[in-house]
Amino acid sequence: MLTVGTALAVQVLLVVPVAFLVRLLVAFVHETGHSVTGWLFGYPSVPTIDFFYGGGVTIQWARQWWICALVFLLFGYLIYRFRGNLQAQSGWGALGVLYACFALTSAHEVAILASGHLAELLFAGYLLYRVFQGTGLRGTLARAFLAAFVLLEDLRFSYLLMTSPATRHDYEAGSALGFKMDFSRLAGEYLNVDVKVIAIIFLICCLLTPVVSFLIFRYRDEAIRPALAWLSRWRPHRSGSASTGSSPG
Repeated sequence: MLTVGTALAVQVLLVVPVAFLVRLLVAFVHETGHSVTGWLFGYPSVPTIDFFYGGGVTIQWARQWWICALVFLLFGYLIYRFRGNLQAQSGWGALGVLYACFALTSAHEVAILASGHLAELLFAGYLLYRVFQGTGLRGTLARAFLAAFVLLEDLRFSYLLMTSPATRHDYEAGSALGFKMDFSRLAGEYLNVDVKVIAIIFLICCLLTPVVSFLIFRYRDEAIRPALAWLSRWRPHRSGSASTGSSPG
């Protein structure tokens, strides 16, 4: 089924009008990644799609610190709620510290920029996991097609960005709406590297996505379920003992 879906994705990529429509869906996933991460770090954000030029843009407003304060309060509540469970408290505390390290430094800006392309890979990875599960013929074929389309498109994009000076020039010139592109900002404003380096990293991530999805599926019994069982212990400590029934008579 994955082979059929990949072959279908290749054919659709060659048909410009149809590929344009599928790219709009991928663009929505991309911009939603920016938007969700933006909200997490205090920036009200709305994903939008450009139906004329293709692609999209996330409209982002000025940072609202009260949103970050709510996130900190949530971590504080979780640490209190899980009192009596040191393991869970340590876990939520560590996540809270990690969030603070991002929220209070420029690392959150890197996360917001990277989250668009990361959302694409997470979307493709989830679809591939469902393909490996093989639940339903039509649904499996649709998932295989979408996953293959996203990964092939991202592989083509990263390869051209690595090897084609013309592609890099057009990309670094910005979008048709005048916005600088994600990898250009990451490379120039934050990481101080050539955009080709970001493209290489992204290409490797694209190649690893199906591998990771398969490994998660393959070892779900040996690793995933024990991990979920471990996480299930992250529940609040209940004071008192449960009542027990007594037999009649």
